Amino acid sequence: MRMILITSHGEQKLVIESIKLGAKGYILKPISKDKIEKVLKKIFPEL
Repeated sequence: MRMILITSHGEQKLVIESIKLGAKGYILKPISKDKIEKVLKKIFPEL
């Protein structure tokens, strides 16, 4: 499973813990189309 964390909290500790728990990427709110595309291309290079 490829999980992406979407959060309004940019605390480094939260991001690191999420990645340790399996998140493959993260997006900080507010969300934009560009942010989503960037993370999806990183996680799904085959797209």
